[in-house]
Amino acid sequence: MAAASEREVQERREHPLPLARPWELIGKVEHLLQSNVWPQLVVGIGLATGRGLVEILHTGHFTKKSAYSLLVARANDGL
Repeated sequence: MAAASEREVQERREHPLPLARPWELIGKVEHLLQSNVWPQLVVGIGLATGRGLVEILHTGHFTKKSAYSLLVARANDGL
């Protein structure tokens, strides 16, 4: 995949696309996070945290901070 140019990244930061119905996305995320099927959990974690699949499945380290928060760090795996 071609990496986005710095100009494209800056443009996305300055003009993010609005969500038309954010409550629907939040409802879907809640549903995915309550699943007992691991692929659905992975997608739910990705949507809830903004993390990519590689970070969730391989390099990410998730630690419960409180009943309502999660610490996410990249594992030091020599990559």
